[in-house]
Amino acid sequence: MGSQTLLLAVGLVSSPYIVHTLGLNLYGILVLIGITTNYFGVVELGLGQATIKFLANSSSREDWPEFTRVFWTSSLSYLVLGVVGAAGMVAFTPVLISLLRIPAEARAVTSQAFVVSAIALIVSLQVGLASSVMRALERFEWISRVGVGIGVSQVLLTVTLLYCGYSLVGVMIGSTALQGLALIAYALLVRVLVPGLGRPTWDHKTFRRLASFGTYVSISQLIGPLLVHLEKFILGSLVAIGVVTYYTVPYNVISALSLFPASIAVVMFPAFTRLHSEGNGENARELYIRGTKFVFGSIVPIAIVVGVFARPILTLWMGIEFGNNSARVLQILAFALVVSAVASLPYQFLQAVHRPDLTAKFHVLELVLHIPLCFALIGAFGLTGAAVAWAVRVTLDLVLLVKSTIGHMGIGLSELFRASFRAPLIGVLCGAPILILARIAINDAGRIMTALIIAITGLAYFGEVIIVTLDRRDKSYLTPFWARCGDSAAP
Repeated sequence: MGSQTLLLAVGLVSSPYIVHTLGLNLYGILVLIGITTNYFGVVELGLGQATIKFLANSSSREDWPEFTRVFWTSSLSYLVLGVVGAAGMVAFTPVLISLLRIPAEARAVTSQAFVVSAIALIVSLQVGLASSVMRALERFEWISRVGVGIGVSQVLLTVTLLYCGYSLVGVMIGSTALQGLALIAYALLVRVLVPGLGRPTWDHKTFRRLASFGTYVSISQLIGPLLVHLEKFILGSLVAIGVVTYYTVPYNVISALSLFPASIAVVMFPAFTRLHSEGNGENARELYIRGTKFVFGSIVPIAIVVGVFARPILTLWMGIEFGNNSARVLQILAFALVVSAVASLPYQFLQAVHRPDLTAKFHVLELVLHIPLCFALIGAFGLTGAAVAWAVRVTLDLVLLVKSTIGHMGIGLSELFRASFRAPLIGVLCGAPILILARIAINDAGRIMTALIIAITGLAYFGEVIIVTLDRRDKSYLTPFWARCGDSAAP
């Protein structure tokens, strides 16, 4: 939890300087390049999730020869696939630049930035593979330590480079260098935690097993980035590249706040995998119910506070221009934050019980509906339409995932509501007067007093909802996972 708070604080403090120094256009280009890089990461063919699953299975059986075969087969496969992805990204760059409304004076630097990002893709895939070992062994504290160090260093380096006069390409080169340091750190940790890895070897049978599981995962990974980021590209194409920044800033707030539920989901995957391997369905069911209760209870008060105070938060943080243009977007995305947070647990459960085919089918269906919805809503309502399209998509995702999960576990929908959602909702209603009084109080308050009121209100409201949400059994059951969740939020 401390690592997440530190990363969030550093990001909040540095974002205004980075956005305003780069400018709306270059920051929008930086965002779209990052999304494109993540999308071309799909060339790993779902091996990341498959690697964690098979490494977790091997370690639970203490089958270290199998563990070694899985690791090296994945590592060498990642290297080859990363080079393929980087080449494809460079080849695709002219097409993407022609589709987006990028100013003529920024096109050359955009092309250079894409080349740097392609190199970064190769490095980041290896970083992801090395961190998979930590996840499989449930050693999330090391992911946190390395991730926080790299995350904070990246922000500080970005600010320093911008202050020294470097622009987009310089920032991206610095980021790639830090990814290289992360790879070295993870490689050393892997050697310490699993000293018997030996030399690199590639095993055809192991690759086939990994690829068999990863096929459906790769479908989700191919479609997933489109579902998550499609509206940004449509904004950049239909409206203007600078408008992407007005959408991305509130989106980044929501992404930062989603770190905590995301870290719970990351911890749950190897736990669900282990329980499924042991045939312990009852404990998996209990873990899912209480995990969902904790995720919902912890994220819903945060989202409500952000939604209620969206305009003053953005005005204090980024300036009046962002408060006027992005407040409604932040409110809609705050609702979507709750929905996507709750959806993260059933997604991990279905992956753990070897049903990635379901999540892949769901993503295909969502994409078919999401593309026309994005064009229609963005064409009609611009920024607000983009946020609504994203909220509708994640809501559909939640419905499909929960329906499949409770069917697999044999849980009734009413039972899940009573066990996981009723107590947090009671806490939300009981704390409503706190929000009403605070909203009235900031009407005539100055900047400092407004910030204090929002901060105090947020802490009080969050604490009240958590107290109402968690009973003694929740705390005792989830305590081992809380410690790991706090150590798993590395970027």
